[in-house]
Amino acid sequence: MALLLHCVQAVYVLFRDNCLMKLPHFIAIAGVVCAILAIGIPHLSALGIWLGVSTILSIIYIIVAIVLAAKDGKLSC
Repeated sequence: MALLLHCVQAVYVLFRDNCLMKLPHFIAIAGVVCAILAIGIPHLSALGIWLGVSTILSIIYIIVAIVLAAKDGKLSC
């Protein structure tokens, strides 16, 4: 019974509309970015260009994730 209550609470927290990004949202964003890059690279000779683009996008993604996590941590204190 307690496990069921914890599951219901987890679903409520996940789908509660409080304008906060949650882990599944970031996982979905990362999946979309990976899919776009996988489709966008037609052959191996284009990897040199896409390596730079992928690096820049990854750095932007990591910086945004850290900023949002810090902001969320500061709000919850």
